[in-house]
Amino acid sequence: MIPSATPSRHCEQTRRATIGASRSPLVGVIRATWAARPGRLLLWGLLVIAATTRSDASTGQVVSREYTIKAAYLYNFGRYVQWPKGAFRSERDPLEIGVLGTDPFGTRLDSIAATKKVEGRRIEVRRFAKLDQYAPCHILFVPRSVPPTEQVKTIAKLRGSPTLLVGETPSFAERGGVVNFYIEQNKIRFEINLETARKQELKINSKLLRLARLVGRAELPSSPDSRGGRNPTDERVPAARPWHAQTPPTDKSYVIRK
Repeated sequence: MIPSATPSRHCEQTRRATIGASRSPLVGVIRATWAARPGRLLLWGLLVIAATTRSDASTGQVVSREYTIKAAYLYNFGRYVQWPKGAFRSERDPLEIGVLGTDPFGTRLDSIAATKKVEGRRIEVRRFAKLDQYAPCHILFVPRSVPPTEQVKTIAKLRGSPTLLVGETPSFAERGGVVNFYIEQNKIRFEINLETARKQELKINSKLLRLARLVGRAELPSSPDSRGGRNPTDERVPAARPWHAQTPPTDKSYVIRK
């Protein structure tokens, strides 16, 4: 049999893919370790993990699926926060979740809005490129990409309004936000300024408060438990220390049911 001088289509495709891949910054690492066959699958596993995790520049920690988790939190905040009567014009009004500045969620919030409801209300996602474009909504998320001066202006603008103001910048809640996300030990956690929440006429369910680190000076609600006694979480919260000096409880789960 005379060997064919024309390479197969598969070989040609492989050759072209190899040439194209040579432009990738990862190809040097892959080539260096590909020869060691026993570690091949482990290498690819590490590359996949690296591609799906995010490094937090302020803490040096890495969090996987950060904004997928935060989007789920925003949805659950809607379930465990009670707004004053005037916040909704009718029972059919949607729960409006707004994002200020560059939206880090992609389509995650839209996916939740398309499949979930809160107390029978549909969810509507609104995006505001700048503060002067803001229109009242029930939850407003302020990403860390918003400049500090704009964050201060946002807090001042919404002071006293029934809006759950959520941030992800150190001391955001202490400066007047209601909720602030922070990262510790590769986990997304949150803190609540209960005093600000009360000024905004927002009632936060005790189940949510048990999961949070409280900042500011306020008293937890003294609602009776099922046996008619006082809620075991009733206590006076001391004045907040700097955010980095506080350590949240280690015996609590920080994942809220979806």
